Amino acid sequence: MYRKNSILIVDDSISGQKVLNAFLKGEDYYIEFAANGKDALKKAFEIKPDLVLLDVILPDMDGFEVCKRIRNNPYTSLMPVIMVTALEDRESKIKGFQSGADEFLCKPLDALEVKARVRTVLKLDRFRRLLYDHSTGLPNDMLFIDYIDNIMISQEQSMASQFAIVAVKLSNSMFLNNYLSKINDQQMLKGLVEKFQNGREDVKIISYNKEGNFTILLDSAGPEQAARFADNLVKAFANPIEYLNGELLVSCKIGISLYPQNGSTGDELVNNARLANEEKNKEKFYIRFYDEQLERNYKNHVEIATNLFKAIDNREFVLHFQPQIRADNHEIIGMEALIRWDSRDYGFMYPDFFIHRAEENGTIINLGNWVIKDSMRYLAELTHNKKISTSVSVNVSALQFNDPSLETRILNFAGLYDLVPETIKIEITESAIMANPDEAQKKMYSLKEKGFKLSIDDFGTGQATLAYLKDYPIDEIKIDKVFVQNFLTQKVDYEIVKHIIELAHTLDLRTVAEGVEDEKHVVLLENMGCDIMQGYYFSKPVGENEMTKLLLTQPFLKK
Repeated sequence: MYRKNSILIVDDSISGQKVLNAFLKGEDYYIEFAANGKDALKKAFEIKPDLVLLDVILPDMDGFEVCKRIRNNPYTSLMPVIMVTALEDRESKIKGFQSGADEFLCKPLDALEVKARVRTVLKLDRFRRLLYDHSTGLPNDMLFIDYIDNIMISQEQSMASQFAIVAVKLSNSMFLNNYLSKINDQQMLKGLVEKFQNGREDVKIISYNKEGNFTILLDSAGPEQAARFADNLVKAFANPIEYLNGELLVSCKIGISLYPQNGSTGDELVNNARLANEEKNKEKFYIRFYDEQLERNYKNHVEIATNLFKAIDNREFVLHFQPQIRADNHEIIGMEALIRWDSRDYGFMYPDFFIHRAEENGTIINLGNWVIKDSMRYLAELTHNKKISTSVSVNVSALQFNDPSLETRILNFAGLYDLVPETIKIEITESAIMANPDEAQKKMYSLKEKGFKLSIDDFGTGQATLAYLKDYPIDEIKIDKVFVQNFLTQKVDYEIVKHIIELAHTLDLRTVAEGVEDEKHVVLLENMGCDIMQGYYFSKPVGENEMTKLLLTQPFLKK
């Protein structure tokens, strides 16, 4: 998208501002003005202009001092500055360059010269922009790490001893990233930075990257100072931040690495701090220092992720199937395919052990394709060889759902095994839909038109509501087991389950209750009008032979 270059003109004279504005008016620039040094420094930080045209003579501080402060601030240190002056002596120009000026314009100004110098400096400035995050204007990782490396060199020379890197991951990081990119809300950004900075002089630089990481250099900080700083951040984010005309409540996870204990380069310190804040933890507010155990966990994580690639080729994955039971007569009318890893190295492993790793390294798509194909192979065996009429439900991850070839693969596998699409149910999570609602709707309608059944998995744990999902061609809602397992003792969970069932039926959708583990669950769900039940009360997930036997004998059928 085209973006105008922005120029900040700093001159206490209205006539001086008008002259420069007139020269640049036809050049398609966005022009801002400042009449003194203090205002210039404030606007340089807030609007991050592509160029500052800075008059030397100002009322509160001279242009040399303003330029020096621009250079000393890590957020503006690379901002191009052209000094405008009536001083033509050699000493003044040397002083300007020593302050950090990139170019000089001497009064009286010439229009052609002004335009030419501005164009040249802006052209050279394209490389500087690579060091800043476009949506926030904050330094990116490249500049941040370079700044740390320079600090380390200067500390070695001065014998100074320590500092801390604080990596902050906000709970709504991707929302903030999209919001800041689209709206460029400087007020929200200012609110975030103020929470990090909070008037502290030891906060030397804050960076931001597209993964939603804010990273902070805390100068001269040991473990106690870093812990207090992190604790203050947690308290600050306990209060909502302002955005648009409302408020947004975010939580944060904080990782800390210390110099020199946890790294000898900027890159190593930043990676170790982020490794600490990415440690799996369900707490909304979380602080963790980097340590060697984290490193061992990470290496183990990488090893497992690598072995996932081999496991697919070595055919170490197997499918188990859990029966789905009609609530009115307890007939088995379908089954859900659930993957297991029979690993040569780790033993028999459940999805909690490996699915998130497969999502991180991309093997989830190959793994998911294998699940779809093998589920259909088994369904074909039941349908064609055993003459058993049933259906299979297959889980599709958010990454796999976004794979452009997913629909083609499903169609090809169904054709390969000569299966009727109506016997195949695709289970999609709320998060997969909400990640890209419009695209999800198109894909779902396309699958539905071809006859496949669509189910929303783990309903109630995400952002979607039934009222929202009425615009999607779904057949079924699976009520998350968290609500089902607690609804006997928790009134809120009871009301949630009851409400989902009633509203689903209003929309002509079937309901499946997961996590049914007790006879009281069964009785209450039947009374509520739930359509299908699934859980350990009837059967744990079992292998193909056991599943075939259950379908043939129908042991749960009401007499």
